[in-house]
Amino acid sequence: MKKRLGDILVQQGSLSKEALNRAIALQNQKEMRLGEILLQDGFVAKGEIAAALEQLQGIAYAECPPASVDATVLERVSHAVALRCCALPLAIRGKELVVAMAEPQNLTFVNELRFRAGMEISRRFSFRHDVLLGIKKFYGDGDPESVQESEPGDDVDLSQREPGVADMEFITADSREESNAAIKELNSSRQRTPAVRFVSNILALAAQKGASDIHIEPRVGNTIVRIRVDGILRELMTIPSDIQTSVTSRIKILANLFNFTDSFW
Repeated sequence: MKKRLGDILVQQGSLSKEALNRAIALQNQKEMRLGEILLQDGFVAKGEIAAALEQLQGIAYAECPPASVDATVLERVSHAVALRCCALPLAIRGKELVVAMAEPQNLTFVNELRFRAGMEISRRFSFRHDVLLGIKKFYGDGDPESVQESEPGDDVDLSQREPGVADMEFITADSREESNAAIKELNSSRQRTPAVRFVSNILALAAQKGASDIHIEPRVGNTIVRIRVDGILRELMTIPSDIQTSVTSRIKILANLFNFTDSFW
């Protein structure tokens, strides 16, 4: 049978059975993780909980917040992503980014961090409160509700060519006036519509990441965009439902598949 945190602490003599039962009752009331309850209410010292969690998870503990984090390390993960994943980048070691996480076993968060950073993630675990303190210390005082993340691809300057990367061109099967107008609109930096902006960002970031294909998946309420990188499909962005039809029409125009009986934005 797989051991649980409470069992390990009781076995180590760090926690009594009675105290464990009280902590579990509080956990049911507050809907928090047991380790956070034990720490918050002073049942067990932080070091003892950390040692037990290391044993349980097989992931090393990292004290947060650290004294310092290099700016080039912080640049790998945006403030918004750090908050969403409750993760603090600590250091770069070779081709890996060392990250302290409140939920290091959450593969969705790990995959997002890997994708956003463009590096493999070396996980460390730390307590949620401590990670949030680290994020506040190194990223600033932004409220999680007010931190706005730039859309994927917004940081890609399509007017600049990266060394060794060919210019991106959009090719259609013929030179119909409507398609030419759509391409001019895409390349224009003036007053781009949300649909044009979304499609531009999707294509730019997919090219930057070396994606082999792009998947646009309409769902109830929104549309999910995923790209395949190194054979793995990764979520790129979510398109709001109110511009879903416009984005679809935009792609049809670029592919010369647009039926002008459809709605146009």
